[in-house]
Formats: sequence, structure tokens, C-alpha cells
Amino acid sequence: MIDNLFYGGDPATVMPKAVLVALGHGTLGNDLNSACGDIDMTFEQGYEPDLAAFQAVPGAGRLNDAQGDAVLAIDLGEHRRRLSVGVGAETRLHVLDTLTHLPLGQSVPEHALADHDRRRVQSASDGLVELTVRGPVRRLQPAVEVLSVQVAAGSWWTKLRQAAAFARLAPSAILVSRPPSAEQMLQADYFGIGLAGTGPLAGEEFLQAVVPKPSSTAVAWLFRERAYKEWLKYGAAQARSEAVRNRASPADAEQDRTP
Repeated sequence: MIDNLFYGGDPATVMPKAVLVALGHGTLGNDLNSACGDIDMTFEQGYEPDLAAFQAVPGAGRLNDAQGDAVLAIDLGEHRRRLSVGVGAETRLHVLDTLTHLPLGQSVPEHALADHDRRRVQSASDGLVELTVRGPVRRLQPAVEVLSVQVAAGSWWTKLRQAAAFARLAPSAILVSRPPSAEQMLQADYFGIGLAGTGPLAGEEFLQAVVPKPSSTAVAWLFRERAYKEWLKYGAAQARSEAVRNRASPADAEQDRTP
């Protein structure tokens, strides 16, 4: 699940069944440690990300015109680092393309970079790249890992097309409200897409999603950054909702406390 370029770890080879089951139930919340506890994540020497936060975020899976709900593992260490230096989600593909050429935390002589990469590095903010006498040092790394994507809206063909796009980058599942036909099973299996029940079939798993090979491309990183952007927006929306609830009148608050 974790990309070798960014974390140096071996990817997990199986998507935990508990994640798909929980997606079908619609019960995934802030704490997914029990559902994702069997994912083996190892990281490059000198870096120990804090992946204690797991969250299902509506619409966090985004790729071209495809959209789905995603389960994310949040690297709280990188998130806090970004907050401290004023860096949000980096969604410029050309910048991410340059950053994929730089190893994390290690300087690279400028003469070793292509001209366009050198120009981008020199204009990058400190939160992305640190310029040192020995050369630029990449500081930015993905703040989230997309553990799975679910597609629930639209016709069967719409869901199949969208899930197939995600399946190249993360385990992807289609939610179905009735048992899939043999033809639908074959179509989903061809793309490595999982099939999980929703509504009256909540908790049923008809086909398990295939975990794709790790990708170190700029597009794969952009996929993570878009998910991180949606997570930030989701958290801000929740904070606003909480603030509205806290501004409720004393009478309403007293009524809420009445058993």
C-alpha cells in the first residue's frame, strides 16, 4: 500500500476484508485501526510516520472525471509539518513530477537535474524543497495513503468505468444493492474491482478488490494530494458544523441534555 519511492516499504498484498465490509455497512469512521491492523507498513530509514488516524472521507477519491468515497490513512506527522510551514495540498502536476526525481531528505547536486526541474526547484517554497549548499532537498511527502475507494452512485456502467480508473492506484470497490450477475462479476474481476453489498446487502462481499502494484508516478502522487485536499475540506466542514452546534441557545442545549 505504501509507495517505495516515498516510504521505502513493501506494499501490502491483500486488502483487509474488514475494510470492504465496513464500507458496505457505512460504518467506517475516525478509528479504523481494527479494520486495517493487518496492513504491514515499513518505512525508509530515519522516518517514522504517524499513521494513527484513519478516516472515510466522502468524495476523496478523485481522478479526471471519476469520483468516489475513500478510506484514508493520514500521516499526522507530515500533516503537522505542512501546517507549520503553511503548505496545503500540492496539486500542480508539473511540480509533483519534479519532486518525484528528488529523494526524500537527501540533497541532489543541481547539475544532476534537468533544466526544467532546476527552475522548478529554485522557485519552490521551503515547505516543498529546502535549498542547501549541497543542492536541493525534498521535504514534501504524501500526507495520506488511499487505502480503498468505493463507488456507489450511477448506473452499473458508470460505476464500472469510475472504479476501473481508481483500480490502477488503490483497491476499488463498487457498492451494489442487489446480487451482481455473472456478467457483472466477470467485468469487475477483469479490472480487479471489488463488489460489496449496501442497503439490504450491507456486509456482503461478492468479490474482493485487488491491491494494485505501487506507483511512483506524479499522477499517483497527485491522486494522494487530491485526497488530502478533500480530507482538509471535510475536516473544516466538520469544524464549522461543530461550531454551529456549540452556538445553540441555552434552552436548546438544556433540552438536548434532558434524558
